[in-house]
Amino acid sequence: MLIHQKSYQAVLIWGTLCHLSSLAWIPIGYLVSKCIPLEMVQVINIPFLIPLYVPGLNFVGPLLIWRKKKSLHPLLDTQCKEALNFQLSTATYAMSLGIICAFVFVAICGSISLLFEFWTEEVFSIGFWILFVIFTLLSAAMLIYQSLFVFIATIAVLMAKVYHYPFTNKYYK
Repeated sequence: MLIHQKSYQAVLIWGTLCHLSSLAWIPIGYLVSKCIPLEMVQVINIPFLIPLYVPGLNFVGPLLIWRKKKSLHPLLDTQCKEALNFQLSTATYAMSLGIICAFVFVAICGSISLLFEFWTEEVFSIGFWILFVIFTLLSAAMLIYQSLFVFIATIAVLMAKVYHYPFTNKYYK
């Protein structure tokens, strides 16, 4: 009985690590944001407090754990797939939002240049500033959204319950 209980505890720990490993993008994104040249930060006059979202880093951890440990227990297999599906979905959403931000940037710069009938560095600067604010807000929203549901899933796994993430496409079934 003790051996079975220890192996089940190992399954719960691996399930927890699978969910939490998807948040590895936060410290990496923070370090990436700190590597932006100081001249760029001085132009904007706002420090980078929010880590830049780096799509792709969020599903590497769950993928590696699922590939190595999926045969350990059905609960671990299910939870790793759930974490992987959620992280792939959030990466898809983030890349879609990034593409939308690029179109918004082009639309804003084009609208400003057509409205005032000129194109200068100020137009680009205004467009960049608006895009930066939108991107920062979206990164903050992604950080909160991901962290909240990952912590909820982690608590559920520690209580040996199956957790299904909301707003998730099922890439792995």
